[in-house]
Amino acid sequence: MSVPCLRWALALVVVMALGTAAMAGCGAGGSGSAASSATTSPAASTAPTGASSTSPPSTITSATATTTSAGATVSSLAPPITVDRSWSLLVEPYYVWGVAAGDVLNARTGPGVAKPVVTTLDPGTRGVRVYSPYERIGQELWRPIQVDGGAAWVNARYLRPVGPASPQVTGSVSPAVTAAASQVADALRRLDLVALARLASPAGVRISPYAFVADDAVTVTPDQIATAGNDSTVKLWGYTDGEGAPIRETLLERLQAISGSTALTSTSAIGYDVRIRGGNSLDNIATAFPGDPVVEYNFAGTSLFQDYDWTSVRLVFDTSGSAPLLVSIVQDTWTI
Repeated sequence: MSVPCLRWALALVVVMALGTAAMAGCGAGGSGSAASSATTSPAASTAPTGASSTSPPSTITSATATTTSAGATVSSLAPPITVDRSWSLLVEPYYVWGVAAGDVLNARTGPGVAKPVVTTLDPGTRGVRVYSPYERIGQELWRPIQVDGGAAWVNARYLRPVGPASPQVTGSVSPAVTAAASQVADALRRLDLVALARLASPAGVRISPYAFVADDAVTVTPDQIATAGNDSTVKLWGYTDGEGAPIRETLLERLQAISGSTALTSTSAIGYDVRIRGGNSLDNIATAFPGDPVVEYNFAGTSLFQDYDWTSVRLVFDTSGSAPLLVSIVQDTWTI
């Protein structure tokens, strides 16, 4: 395998791990205790995209005891593991994302929920330093982090890079579109279905998991968005890049995947009618929605994968009425 292809393959693993927030929640991952019951909807991020007003800690200190939301108390904690000499710290600091208030993210002696707990991290904990290796256990990606006295492993689903305090902004659209895009992005981050539905066009919102928006892409109405939490209907959203595996999810699961995208949780740049980044997938937004303004939220990627793990979420608005209305949500990332 060539170096670029290897980098792409590694980056795809990370993108998949960071973008699968729609999978099982705390009990299946590593947030909370092993006794925590699985949930269908991980909590929205409890930390803002920008930098914290206080200096983040350089290490995570060991806890003495904690009680999870399921009522299981972790009172006997294992010592940290020794940092392997081959490991290197990633440049970017991370924060704990997607852990419900009152719950914790368990850091363990090894990958997997069966390993003893070393320490716990509260929702929104910032300044988490991540080491370079990773290991996949089933559908979950685990990574070691720096803790006081050594290292411990956490489920990478609950980590997001800390974005800049002020994302770089390029291009321009009307103030009304700027405000509407900000409201949609905020609703997606919080997975506020009612707020998102209010911003959607009555004609529906076309959702595409990649840059090319097919004519038959799934279109959902505001009512369907508002009630997505009660809808168990599985839809075919498209096919994965490379493997060509069908993407079969409920509407809630697809919205969770968008909500957990690093483009929204760790925004590096915002483009107003300007394309920030593009992969090999054909971008046909201009022809699919002629004349409609597009706002792109982008995560630039990490140093470990030389930015191959960049992501974008593009929001398309209909401005023919008195207020801009969302007509499409388009995701994009590096493809073969």
